[in-house]
Amino acid sequence: AITDKDPAAFMQLFLREDSTWNVVYTDDSVKRYNASLKDPNIPLATRVQGGSPRTFIDSIARSKQARSEVISNVRIDTDGEIAQVWFDFAFMTGDYKSAWGKESWQLLRTDAGWKIAAVVWSAQENPNPR
Repeated sequence: AITDKDPAAFMQLFLREDSTWNVVYTDDSVKRYNASLKDPNIPLATRVQGGSPRTFIDSIARSKQARSEVISNVRIDTDGEIAQVWFDFAFMTGDYKSAWGKESWQLLRTDAGWKIAAVVWSAQENPNPR
């Protein structure tokens, strides 16, 4: 859904539109981003930031650049009703790795299949993609 820029398909993965969606940036990433700001009206980055799956996929769909997420080292723990998926990720803007870290999904098995209830991740980010 990210690669295809398909908001409807992306949102079907989630239990609710307001599912937890939070990132924790490394201290170095926050320092690099804040040091790169040229406009004093742009808010400084903080370590913990929230959002929503909808705002994320809508920004992807509007982007003219190709976007994708490469995942590796996937680990799944489940009892058949709830599950946690944990993996390493690299978020790509075209062929450029703009963010990377660890990501965790909390899932519930519903009558409509498995749905993501929460997404949290840690990230190192490059504030100045080429």
